[in-house]
Amino acid sequence: MWMQLRKTAPDPTITLRRADGTVWALRAVGRKFSPPHDVAHVVVERGLGLRRGFIGTIAAGGLFPQMQHLGGRLQSHGVAKSKALLKVNAKTLSEAEVVTAAFQQAMLAADPEYLASIRARTQHCPHRPGNGAIEAIWQDLSALRDRWDAMALEESLTLDWPEPADWRRLRGSTICP
Repeated sequence: MWMQLRKTAPDPTITLRRADGTVWALRAVGRKFSPPHDVAHVVVERGLGLRRGFIGTIAAGGLFPQMQHLGGRLQSHGVAKSKALLKVNAKTLSEAEVVTAAFQQAMLAADPEYLASIRARTQHCPHRPGNGAIEAIWQDLSALRDRWDAMALEESLTLDWPEPADWRRLRGSTICP
């Protein structure tokens, strides 16, 4: 899956193309953040290896209210598959929100003690990041923020989400990773 982020006023435009060929608009949330919240999920979830977080769930066929279908053939069982994915991935989806919010709050506050702040905010998460992971994600998120902030209106950037190695086997199943 790839995600194209276009800097538009008043809110950014996010377009997703899933491996199944469908194209979606994702209404950006958290516009006070840089980079936008939904895009930060890519960096945080990739850094933690969360395949069942927000971005991984979308890539696997999950549908969220802020998504609008733009193109590509919809699967006849897409809604049922999405409901099953959301149910199975519920805990990881919640965790991905907590961890992404922890990073973004620390970044928004320009918190010099971000390491301790993020550890404290994620202490109850099963996949809470260790110091090395926090540092790596912080660096990647900072680089993305700097890139986003330097972009002019109407410029875009594209981020990739890795397709699971076993996607073809799982594509027809009810639950994908």
